Amino acid sequence: EVERSRLEMMRRYAEHTGCRRSFLLSYFGQNYPGPCGRCDNDQARAAEVPRSEPFAVGGRVLSERWGEGTVQRYDGDQLTVLFDDHGYRDLLVPLVLERGLLRPA
Repeated sequence: EVERSRLEMMRRYAEHTGCRRSFLLSYFGQNYPGPCGRCDNDQARAAEVPRSEPFAVGGRVLSERWGEGTVQRYDGDQLTVLFDDHGYRDLLVPLVLERGLLRPA
């Protein structure tokens, strides 16, 4: 399951429209808030869209379904969390907030 989630993350990198540097560094566990302004996606984007980030990137969260994990990054209204035992999961921020699916660990 963890290997499958890694493959999925590589697919997401190829289709990613946000900062590629931020995406890669978060994959390797480093916090880079981005945008770098130098990657192809940042240069193509005219302006950064404001968004809500209820959990800090790099912060620990707890899910009743997947246990503890680390917030990796935000991409629009999606949140990526690397859960210790279940790999990467992409969650919709509005749904997470509405249903209380995550809380700080």
